[in-house]
Amino acid sequence: MQDTKLSYIAGFLDGDGCIMLQLIRRKDYKLGYEIRASVVFYQK
Repeated sequence: MQDTKLSYIAGFLDGDGCIMLQLIRRKDYKLGYEIRASVVFYQK
């Protein structure tokens, strides 16, 4: 990917997005939790 496109995505994430990590309790998992990572963009 070109540097200009990566820069645009980074700026968009910085201004209108977030990187979210969630711990979800799961009894069927070995340690009892699932780790879910999401990249989210918000725009109206």
